[in-house]
Amino acid sequence: MSAVPEPSTATNTASTSAGTSAGTVMEHRRPVQVRGKTGGSRSQQPPQPKKPLCPDGWLWTFKPATMNDSELDQWNKEGDSIQWFQAEAEKDRWREQVEMKLAEYMTMLRSFAKYALKQCT
Repeated sequence: MSAVPEPSTATNTASTSAGTSAGTVMEHRRPVQVRGKTGGSRSQQPPQPKKPLCPDGWLWTFKPATMNDSELDQWNKEGDSIQWFQAEAEKDRWREQVEMKLAEYMTMLRSFAKYALKQCT
């Protein structure tokens, strides 16, 4: 019995009718790297912090050139109060939705209880 050469050193001298060499599957395989083993070519470095995909928009760093500091503070305060009122309105809309769902649920329970009483009698 002859020794089988390693896949990396094996050469295929067989030819097909077209004149190209026909290799085996083992000759075309890449070497397998086992995960979880230490001492590989990978170095264990801590992950680098990711850069943001895009910088902050101009809106967040906008400062009108004609305003002094007191006018800018007043402008920021007005923007904050507008944002607060918008957030409060959104909270009220959410609360209304919760109340509507609760009322719908209670109506459903009463309906099921009424239907169950009719089925028992």
